[in-house]
Amino acid sequence: MEDVLLVDVICRDSSSSPVYRLYVDADLITERTFTWPHTEKCVRERLVLRLPAGQHRVWVDNTQSFELRNANLNNTVVELADNGIFTK
Repeated sequence: MEDVLLVDVICRDSSSSPVYRLYVDADLITERTFTWPHTEKCVRERLVLRLPAGQHRVWVDNTQSFELRNANLNNTVVELADNGIFTK
């Protein structure tokens, strides 16, 4: 069964046109290399995954420019720990 994880990727400073890679556990899910619009603060990522029950981690490799917020797994709000850990 597929799982759908929605998460907001918040850009702290778009002036340097930052890029990011988004991971779930050890898997690279997406890489965004487009120029970040200076008027936008957030991109809502929709990740289609197959997750077993238990703890998982969603994280972005460019933590100086980005942070993750507002996670939702299968239409249910999930809390992200500071390190991106969440439970299915």
